[in-house]
Amino acid sequence: MKAGFRVVNKGKNMVSYNLFKKNELFSSTDNGLMHPLKKLVTASPDGIGQLMDRIQELQKLSLKVSDILTPQLIPHCQVANVRGTVLVLQVDSSAWATRLHYQVPAILDYLQTHGWSTLSEIQVRVGSPEPIPAPPAPPTEMSKKTIELLLTLARTDPDVKLRAAWGKLASHGMMQ
Repeated sequence: MKAGFRVVNKGKNMVSYNLFKKNELFSSTDNGLMHPLKKLVTASPDGIGQLMDRIQELQKLSLKVSDILTPQLIPHCQVANVRGTVLVLQVDSSAWATRLHYQVPAILDYLQTHGWSTLSEIQVRVGSPEPIPAPPAPPTEMSKKTIELLLTLARTDPDVKLRAAWGKLASHGMMQ
């Protein structure tokens, strides 16, 4: 797996971020350093607890940020990280970055008055998150006329292999 940063947004209530490098997952800690996730989890008994606290903090922050963003900007902006007193927001194009820059002072003021008083700066980064694959399309039903046509082709096509393929396709339509 190549090295890279990936932000995955799974709805309004779930935001996660990962750094991958040589098949190892890294996570950011409060001091801004990246550590192997395995080390964070196994280094101390509370490693998982620290990780869960970090995830919950970023989720809460993400919800607060979405409260102040304009509706048009919400699907294009995600909380990427918090490094010390710096909030890093990621948008998927420079056009959205420009729009977000106009809102940065209001976002920072809002967050400082709603529980994140330690934040002193917001950085905006441009980068596309990995797309979340679309769910598979539901299978379409074949009409009776289509099934009849396929059966006719299965009986009359001169090519034996094609006849078998037409018959198999028709049988899929009949199983619906």
